[in-house]
Amino acid sequence: MKRIVVAFTFAAALGASAQAAARDTDEEIRYPQQWRGLGIGALIGALAGGPPGLILGAAGGGWLGHHQGIREDLEEARRRIAELTALEDGMTAAQREIAALRQGLSRDQGAREALEKALEAAKKQHRARLDAIARGFVLNIQFRTESAELEPRFGRQLEQGIALLRAFPELVIQVDGHADRRGTDAFNQALTRRRVHALTQRLRAAGIPAGRIRERPLGESGAAYPPEDAEGLAFDRRVLLYLRRDQGD
Repeated sequence: MKRIVVAFTFAAALGASAQAAARDTDEEIRYPQQWRGLGIGALIGALAGGPPGLILGAAGGGWLGHHQGIREDLEEARRRIAELTALEDGMTAAQREIAALRQGLSRDQGAREALEKALEAAKKQHRARLDAIARGFVLNIQFRTESAELEPRFGRQLEQGIALLRAFPELVIQVDGHADRRGTDAFNQALTRRRVHALTQRLRAAGIPAGRIRERPLGESGAAYPPEDAEGLAFDRRVLLYLRRDQGD
């Protein structure tokens, strides 16, 4: 019984002195297991072998407690390393995904730009083709004196113009009406209006929308021959039809 009392007393004193020695450091905070191990070891040693056992037990207990604290620190370090590794792996995966998305966007952007260039080149080529067709078509339809009646002999030429308008919706047709210099300005203006109207009606009957027909009754302003030139006057009594590309296309 005496040994037990002595052991408790010595263990308490040893633990108290050890804690006092560590107050100025952070050891007690970081490794509380060491100090608990020290006291427990001392108590077990005293019970087992008296004062010598107390000293040896205290040393062993302190070592076990210190070892336990280090092990917990190591476990905490391993856990943090695992967390950081997982975080790094996640960031690496996200970076790879972002890089892949950027590469895909760059590839799509390049494809889109190439497509836009190809479409623009095709549009330019098509517009050039339309302009060439328009330049190659001029229809001169002549009328008798003071007449706005469309003669059948011009029907085939008119059908060619209608076929081009059907084939190329981007084309419009301009209808310019002319008269010779005989008669008053008012009479000739009205006469050319009727002649233009006759052509417009023919085009509309063939299915050409009114929005694609440009009417210009010009009266005698475009006449080139004097009234005494009977042969030349036949060329002044005319309607000229031009094709041109609609500038809105």
